[in-house]
Amino acid sequence: MLKSFVSLLLAALFITSCAPDQNQSSNIDWETVQDSSHIAFTVTGLDGPEAVRYDPDQQVYFIS
Repeated sequence: MLKSFVSLLLAALFITSCAPDQNQSSNIDWETVQDSSHIAFTVTGLDGPEAVRYDPDQQVYFIS
């Protein structure tokens, strides 16, 4: 009896914890621009010979 009660209680707590937060605001500011100097991705530990090219039109480095 106690096991079934605990199981039901845990199931109810799990289901209610998965409910979305109702206090989230969905105001999206389309005028905000992301800082372009923000590092999006970093690769560390390149081993062996690599080739690096910089494309000034796209302002990116290509590494192979």
